[in-house]
Amino acid sequence: MTRRELKHILKRYGVLTEASTSQERSVSYRTTKRNREILLPDWSCHLPNIIDEILCSEHDDVVKMIIRGYLGGKKDYEVIGSAPVTESGYYRIKKAFEERVYEMFILLGYVTKEEILSEKE
Repeated sequence: MTRRELKHILKRYGVLTEASTSQERSVSYRTTKRNREILLPDWSCHLPNIIDEILCSEHDDVVKMIIRGYLGGKKDYEVIGSAPVTESGYYRIKKAFEERVYEMFILLGYVTKEEILSEKE
């Protein structure tokens, strides 16, 4: 699992929530007159639990609101407009959330040493 794969799945988490808890291996969704399909990786079944743990450990209500908006499929500008943060603050919170999710997957053993060393971000 790479950060890029994780960001791709998190970006479409609102569509994937029902499928990630069931045993489906792919999800179809529609974007601007196109039908798309995402194949769910093995590690995606752990994603709802990890997100719940992160949200429960978070004490700041604004951060929770931003994370829920991001996972709900809202566009970045919609979340920024509804949250009392600056644009740079929003992107900082979003990146920190993605990092925490990635670290949880490292803890679970879904990220290999080679994948960590080969990342350029």
